[in-house]
Amino acid sequence: MLYETWSEETKTRSCCPLCERKFSSKAGANELSGKLLDMSLSMPDDIQRLEKQVAEAEEKERRLASAVVYVDQCKKIMEEKVRNVRKLISDYRKQEASFATKVEELKETIEKALSKHKLLLEVKSDVSLMDSLFTSIKTIDGEITDLQENLAHAPHTQSFSELKKELSAKENSISSVNTELEEMQVIVAERNKLTTELHAFKERRIALGELTAQSAHLHETLSRHREEVIRISDRREELMKVELPKADKA
Repeated sequence: MLYETWSEETKTRSCCPLCERKFSSKAGANELSGKLLDMSLSMPDDIQRLEKQVAEAEEKERRLASAVVYVDQCKKIMEEKVRNVRKLISDYRKQEASFATKVEELKETIEKALSKHKLLLEVKSDVSLMDSLFTSIKTIDGEITDLQENLAHAPHTQSFSELKKELSAKENSISSVNTELEEMQVIVAERNKLTTELHAFKERRIALGELTAQSAHLHETLSRHREEVIRISDRREELMKVELPKADKA
């Protein structure tokens, strides 16, 4: 080998094999020759050690590359899951906003229905009065019938002016009764209308209950997906903390 050749040349010629400087004594030449011989002997060990370090470095690089690929795959999978969950959350938020709008509309409808329901209760409170008016009308009709029969059979003891005056009074009474009948018919029609609206209000109230239940379900689902996103993020951080140090150690 080169170092051995230089060592022998130094001993033989008693000079430096590179610059060919002569040594003043044999001891200097022997010292340099010994150093060259030591370097020659240690060279294989250094080469083997360096080759081992290179092999270990290559193996470590290979493991790190595998770990990086694995981490990238996990990252892509988790990012895809996060995108899907975010999309679901966005869809649920849109549905929630739509339901909130419907709930507000139903609230307005309910308020109107409650107002009409209050009016209906007021109308119901007048039912007894309406019954009384019907009874009065029947009584007056009976009196008119009796009066007509009496007039048909009774002797004409009254004067024409008196009969005319009495007839006018009866006509006024009948007109008043007819007016009351018309008012009662209007009230009955309004009551029927309010009754119909009350039924519609009950149906809307049931629909509102269903929408409220759906909204609660959406809130629960949204909360569950948010927890899933947090869990996935934590799992990703855990993988990054566990796998990368393992790859570095390997």
